[in-house]
Amino acid sequence: MKNQFQGAIFTRLFLIRHGQTEWNKKKMIQGALDIPLNQEGIQQAKTVSKKMSDHYPFDVLFSSPAERALKTAQMINGKSNREILVDPDLIEIDFGSLTNHTLDDLESEQAEYIEKFNHFISTNRDLGTIRPELPDGEPIAKIEDRIHSFLNKILLLHKGQKIAVVSHGSFLKCLITSLSGGSLKNYMPYWIENASISIVDFYGHLPIIRVLNDSSHLDQPLDFAVPRII
Repeated sequence: MKNQFQGAIFTRLFLIRHGQTEWNKKKMIQGALDIPLNQEGIQQAKTVSKKMSDHYPFDVLFSSPAERALKTAQMINGKSNREILVDPDLIEIDFGSLTNHTLDDLESEQAEYIEKFNHFISTNRDLGTIRPELPDGEPIAKIEDRIHSFLNKILLLHKGQKIAVVSHGSFLKCLITSLSGGSLKNYMPYWIENASISIVDFYGHLPIIRVLNDSSHLDQPLDFAVPRII
């Protein structure tokens, strides 16, 4: 029987979250707003740039159009003349009415959504309840469309290459969920740190998650993950 991987073309995807912003530090929901890196975020971008340079050479560099992602991508690009391919598919999820709030704010200002979300979290695995849509935010179907659009693009145009991608925490979490065979309508048990690296290899079109949320290059202890609202 012929090995199904014989002659397969290998493609590698580096998924990098942008460095910290002041809103990240304050645990505020920034979503599609264009918030710049803070000083710690700039240092994180320099550090992840060195990690990529030392260990993970790449052929192609994509970035979300948001300033915090693009600045991180520019640092990763370094002195290279490589073009940064800015792709709107990589922008952060639009959180709608939840934007510009902390989780504490939402308990009172978006109480109806938080009640629905808490019910989803507590019953999804046992009862299969479906994630509630973000109030005035981006529909799950649109997030799925962006993920499929980007993956189809890179596997068609950059097959066999090593591709670095700078994007955002919630979008990358959704992307990794999709690659792992999960549904965005279910609970997603992943966390993506600022300036972390995740690595996915494709054997043809079959994804294999090799590294998840590596932030060891930042040399700092992990804080507890903040409960998410997606």
